[in-house]
Amino acid sequence: TWQERLDLTVDGGSFRELDENLVSLNPVGFPHYEEKVAKMREQCNMKEAIVTGECTIRGYRCVLGVMDSHFMMASMGSVVGEKITRAFEYATEKKLPVIMFTASGGARMQ
Repeated sequence: TWQERLDLTVDGGSFRELDENLVSLNPVGFPHYEEKVAKMREQCNMKEAIVTGECTIRGYRCVLGVMDSHFMMASMGSVVGEKITRAFEYATEKKLPVIMFTASGGARMQ
């Protein structure tokens, strides 16, 4: 899971999530999409298929992104793309390296 990957990688207590309040909407009107996403949020303990944040790894600051295939096969909807973009923008501004654990099943086609 994303949490296990985080626990194995980052220095304890150093992870600070970025853009944690970004959530998927359903502008195209896919049937039952909201219910599917709500179920995934509850099952996976995450709001979207990726969690991004700043942390330290062995004392070095970086920006980290962790996708979790348990959340709709880590498919890439608009929020996943936005969080990745913002993570890179934040890292560029702060002059930090970016590490991404990717596990995407492709574009979200609900």
